[in-house]
Formats: sequence, structure tokens, C-alpha cells
Amino acid sequence: MVIYGFIADEYKPKNITRKSKDSFVYEYVEGNICGNIALIWYTAQIALWKNGPPRPISLTARLNYYKYVCDLWDEPSETIRKTLVPIITDPLTPISYAHGDMTCCNAILSTDDRIVFIDPADSHGLECREIDEAKLLQSRQGWEKIKYNKTLTYDDVPFEIRGVHRALLLSHYVRMLRYQSALYEYVLEKIKDLCERRPIL
Repeated sequence: MVIYGFIADEYKPKNITRKSKDSFVYEYVEGNICGNIALIWYTAQIALWKNGPPRPISLTARLNYYKYVCDLWDEPSETIRKTLVPIITDPLTPISYAHGDMTCCNAILSTDDRIVFIDPADSHGLECREIDEAKLLQSRQGWEKIKYNKTLTYDDVPFEIRGVHRALLLSHYVRMLRYQSALYEYVLEKIKDLCERRPIL
């Protein structure tokens, strides 16, 4: 199954059914949103990132992703473009598959003590570990609190934060502008912070 088929069986919901081209329904997962970013990160290596041979990341894929993000903004400023440049230039870690939307709210710690990944999304051809790590940084910035009024106690991130994480986190916020109308001002503020090189955490 497209998207969910990339996740190892043990780490995805049961009875997944395609509802439409881009949406699925599945059996409710008993558990809670996981705030343990290290646990999510290490589990993702087994469930997704190393669930098969790594897929090469071409310059074309990088350029296409950069263009895709820039095109979402009617006239992206020079500052936004420059902040996104590491997507093209910086080292990326090839993986088997990216989740595409690996915020903490899409990683459920089930009652049988395992991580279940829900609601994967299109990574738009950029299958790298950093695209998922940037989503974990989005959670670390308080996404679950602002979106769902869920207060999580986060631990430290188990990876080094680099310029490409800032670029990919910015890309996630730019992509959100299309469908997070209720949080538009919050998303714009995060975009401004990233472009002004303020600390991510």
C-alpha cells in the first residue's frame, strides 16, 4: 500500500484502508502522543529509514524540492530563498523511506508499549533522514501545544541540528501555510524566526 506500505508492519496501525487518493482510515490506536523524541528517532530507523536499501538523493530531487517549496509562496523573499539553500548544498542522509510528517502527534506510544506511526505524508522526492528530523524539531518547538493544546514533556533531540534542518523546518512551515488557516499567524512567526536565524530550540 502506497505510503503505509513503507512502514514495517509492527509499527503501523491495523486494518488500513484507502479512503481516497491521499487519505486512509485505520483501526484506532490505543495510546498517547509520544513526547520522547529519542524513542521516536531510534524507532524510525527500524520502522522506516532502514526498512530496505537507502535511496540515492540526486541533485535533481534537491532542486525539485527547493522549487516546490518556493512555488508555494507567491513571491518568496530573498531571505527565504537563502534560508532554503542548504536543501541543495548541504549533506543529507539517504534512507529507505521518509515518513514525511513525523511530528510527535503522528507517533503514538501504544498501550502495548510500541511506537505506531500514523498519517505519513509525501516527502516530495526528498527521502532523507533530515526531512523527518525537522518535523521532530517542529514538535520540539511546541506544535502539539499550539495545534492540539497537548502539553508534552520533551527530551533532548538525539541528533546534531545543522543548517539543513533549519532549511527543512522552514520548508515544513511554508507548506503549512496552505492548510493551517487557523494557525496562520503562528506559522508566519515561525517562518520569520527561522529566516532571522533565531535559535531553533
